[in-house]
Amino acid sequence: MIHRLEELNPAGIEACLAAKPALVLALGTIEWHSHHLPLGLDLLKAAAIAERTAEKSGAVLAPPVWWAAGGVAFPYTLRLPGALTEPLLAAVLAGLSDMGFRAICVINGHYGLENSIAVRRAALACKGATIVPLADYELLTDLGATGDHAGVWETSLLMPERPDLVHLDAAGELPGVFGDDPRGRASRELGEQGLDLAATRASASIERALAEPRGPFADALQAGLEALEHLWELRQELPREQVPPVLTSAWIRHLEWFRDGDWPAARRAAEEKAADPAA
Repeated sequence: MIHRLEELNPAGIEACLAAKPALVLALGTIEWHSHHLPLGLDLLKAAAIAERTAEKSGAVLAPPVWWAAGGVAFPYTLRLPGALTEPLLAAVLAGLSDMGFRAICVINGHYGLENSIAVRRAALACKGATIVPLADYELLTDLGATGDHAGVWETSLLMPERPDLVHLDAAGELPGVFGDDPRGRASRELGEQGLDLAATRASASIERALAEPRGPFADALQAGLEALEHLWELRQELPREQVPPVLTSAWIRHLEWFRDGDWPAARRAAEEKAADPAA
């Protein structure tokens, strides 16, 4: 059973808070995902993970949030600045914390650098609940997910829930695909495996957020934020081809240790990334 925040009356939310004061929130945007996928892909896949997480964990499911920061340089993309979306998300999280939620898991389906920074800053700004931001690919790196855009993983994650929105019979070039061409490689089976594992791991993160002290977690999250902020600064100063990618060995280690709750190791890996963005 899924407890949807917008459908609860006061007695219902009080019962949910007494049983488990946790909430799951999906975040996405409107963005070009080539000819074979819908503009709302980021939110649709994040919402699928969030629903499964709420069902597995017993956490309340929040209404989804569409207004993430940044976007690709293609048509039909809503590019909002992080300076606008970050304080809005921070205010939403603070308000949900004030309702009595002690752990909030943000499933981020839109993981461009600007939005990844904005989500982490908003999470750290909340002084009440522990906010755990997790992009869908960050939960699946050991399966080979690399944060593609309209590639194999993003396509696969939509297929179990909304196969009617996936058009892999599209002919010709697929502009805006970053990563491997999904045709012949994306599958409903891969998507089902990814959705289920992502929800299982997000559920575990909620349990840790409720059970463990905030300090070590916040230190790891802050270190990850600083590594991404350093990359952002480099992108403002240098041509894009001279800036190392986000997904390096140190960053993958950070994501996996953060995902699994090894906060000291996650912090050290993020500090390594910040010191040497190519590491």
